[in-house]
Amino acid sequence: MEDIFFNGELHNDKLKDLMGKLRTMKSDTLMTDILRLACASEFVVPVTDKNGRVSFTAIGDPKGNRYLAVFSDTDEYKAHGAPETKLVKATFDDVLNTVMDESLRLDGMVIDPGSSEVIFGHEMLKMIYDQMNSPTDVKVGEPDHYPENLKSAIVSFMKDEPAVRAVYVKLFVRLSDEMTGWMFVMDADKKGDELSYLCDTFNRYITPYTDGLISVTAPFTDGYANDAVVGSEPYARREGDKIL
Repeated sequence: MEDIFFNGELHNDKLKDLMGKLRTMKSDTLMTDILRLACASEFVVPVTDKNGRVSFTAIGDPKGNRYLAVFSDTDEYKAHGAPETKLVKATFDDVLNTVMDESLRLDGMVIDPGSSEVIFGHEMLKMIYDQMNSPTDVKVGEPDHYPENLKSAIVSFMKDEPAVRAVYVKLFVRLSDEMTGWMFVMDADKKGDELSYLCDTFNRYITPYTDGLISVTAPFTDGYANDAVVGSEPYARREGDKIL
């Protein structure tokens, strides 16, 4: 059982920085940025281990709500975590599935209890969970043409960002309102907040080249994004020193 526990170091510097700003500057935009970054991050989750039985740590508030405690950073855990607990590493999806487990009766999650204490309530997390697990409202397919200069713009970005191995391009339609946009799926040698930051940077960069349509950029490691491009060839890919 011991091999499930995490004894390494985990740091999400950009996420910590944004959460720190939230303490002095309340902002819906900032909260949205934190949520977006959290969705692409990994966390350390304190657990108790009694005779091989592992249990999560929940923190209560004066109203009787119970929140799953997670830490964005191992240093935060060392400073504020309970010494009798151990750690497991978890993606946001793992944490989300735990909070949605009705048997645990959790009211949400709290990131970095004892310091930044950013809380995502059950209602918000349920909305994200439903979106992630019910993607049938969005149809993804191959475009019949690509915007002018799109390929050269992507190649230029990849030349400046050697971590990017490939970029896939799809067209999506949201069935509820027929909104159409571009879906970029990025395969890159990055993880956690660095990967999220790279995707966000690319999405801002590529906006002038999308013929006025909105765009979303997701990492290749994201389950839905991966499903959307399975069996497809990258629109641009790195081969040695060349970008094709």
